[in-house]
Amino acid sequence: MLVNITIKQLREIRVLSQEYMAIRLKISQPAYCKIEKGYSRTSDANYLLIAHILQVNADYIRMNKIPSFFYVDDEDIIDKSKNKVKSDYIKLILNNMVAQREFLLRLLSKDE
Repeated sequence: MLVNITIKQLREIRVLSQEYMAIRLKISQPAYCKIEKGYSRTSDANYLLIAHILQVNADYIRMNKIPSFFYVDDEDIIDKSKNKVKSDYIKLILNNMVAQREFLLRLLSKDE
C-alpha cells in the first residue's frame, strides 16, 4: 500500500473531507488531492501534521499501513439527536477490516 492510499483511507475512516485537510495543512484542496492521488509529494513536516490531524502515529503513514485502532471521539461516530451510531462510520470500519483481511491473506499466500 502506498503512502497516498494510506492517507486517503485514514482520512475516510475519520470522515474528514479533502477540503478540511487542505485547510488544516494551509494548502489548496487541489494540492491536497494531488497528495492523495500520489501525483505530488509533501514535506516531512506536512506528513507529521497529516498524522496529527488523522490522530495516528506518523509511523503508520510512513510504514504504509492502517492501524488496527483509532483515537475516536464519541461525537465522531454517534448521532446525538438519534442516539445511534452513524452508519457511514460503520461502513468505513467494515471496509477497513476487509482491506486488512485481504492484505493479510495475500501476505500469507506469498509465504506458501
